[in-house]
Amino acid sequence: MAGNDQRVSTTQLYTSKMGADGKWEKPTLVPFCDSKFMFAHPAFSPDGKTLYFASDMPGGFGEMDIWEAQLADNSWGTPKNLGGDVNSKGNEVFPTVKDEYNIFFSSDAHESLGGLDILQSTRKNGVWENPVHISYPINTSTDDFGMVWNADGKGGYFTSDRYGTDKIYSFAFDDTRVTLNGLVTGKDSMLPLGGVRVTIKNLTDGTEQMVITDGDGKFSAELIKGKDYQMIADLEGYFKQTEGINTRTGENPINKVIEMSEVYITENNGEKGGENGGNKGGENGGNNGGENGNNNGENKGDGKGKKYFGIYDISDIHWDYNKWDIRQDALPYLDNLAKVFRENPELKFELRSHTDCRGSFEYNDDLSSKRAKAAVEYLVKKGVPRSIIVSKGYGERELLNECSDGVFCNEELHEENRRTEFIVTCKKKP
Repeated sequence: MAGNDQRVSTTQLYTSKMGADGKWEKPTLVPFCDSKFMFAHPAFSPDGKTLYFASDMPGGFGEMDIWEAQLADNSWGTPKNLGGDVNSKGNEVFPTVKDEYNIFFSSDAHESLGGLDILQSTRKNGVWENPVHISYPINTSTDDFGMVWNADGKGGYFTSDRYGTDKIYSFAFDDTRVTLNGLVTGKDSMLPLGGVRVTIKNLTDGTEQMVITDGDGKFSAELIKGKDYQMIADLEGYFKQTEGINTRTGENPINKVIEMSEVYITENNGEKGGENGGNKGGENGGNNGGENGNNNGENKGDGKGKKYFGIYDISDIHWDYNKWDIRQDALPYLDNLAKVFRENPELKFELRSHTDCRGSFEYNDDLSSKRAKAAVEYLVKKGVPRSIIVSKGYGERELLNECSDGVFCNEELHEENRRTEFIVTCKKKP
């Protein structure tokens, strides 16, 4: 134990050799140590030629970093930092070595469940990769650190203060387990999403574990064979995403990609459409009748295929000409939409339906309102709380193509405009 200029005690690394008489010789300070800095938690590689340790010496990325130093011909080489994938702005400490390709360490700055969490980094082509967070029950919301493996690689020990004081715990690697390797990306960008909390629930017994994606959007977890699981991915600014998985297929490891859609809050100023559109002339009546009638209203859509920012298109939910009955081919897509809404009860949604250009402006407002209401009623029957969803008809105001008044279009192009979408209007305060 040494001290620096601020009179803070700093641990140092020493070596000692066993003499021929079986007694340990006087310890010798490892030459690269410096009393101005902390040197701690030494761990040798299996061949004894590489020493891993934690230090706040200059040249690091944060407070305490993981370093390595080579031992050759009884001489120590210059310490080398393991790099910015392993080390962070916080503390990386307690390195331990399982084999020449895998190290374990604890960090309070990589995404964690709280306190120090144990992570694993694998070396490929001489480079230590982004660490993988070890899932519960190894890691908890308290400090977990110092994982060491038995020689057979099937279990070992680690330290945790999960019950208030530091204690040593044993663990076993169960070969009846299935490894889940996951990747979470943005649905539109396809870029990896870090910091996603993925809750994995065993649907058989209700037990849960939670893991967090690393900077490359990756996560891993150990699952039990022969079970059904539900994964819920949660990240601020994105829709929660739920995926099912089972471990009965014999596949091991299981690789899973989760795509998350970004949430855009759209302020609804109430200028377009309305829930109570006009009802003039009926569906087949005179000059104001239905989609067959003459249109004297103004088309406020851009008519160029533009989709407004923050409007979520519901794929393949379209409507028959001049009707508001939900088509059978739309049911699977509405079922999926109901799942999204149920998983995100903290959001409020507006379901928006549209018509093509044929018919009076007022009648198409009414027809689109009926379509939106029909869709909402279906979603409510599927378990969506009525309090988080409203319906609104937008008539022919937002055409997606050139099929406006006076332009001849085939039925397929008109059907493209007879669609349903949704927006997110607000998020409830916690």
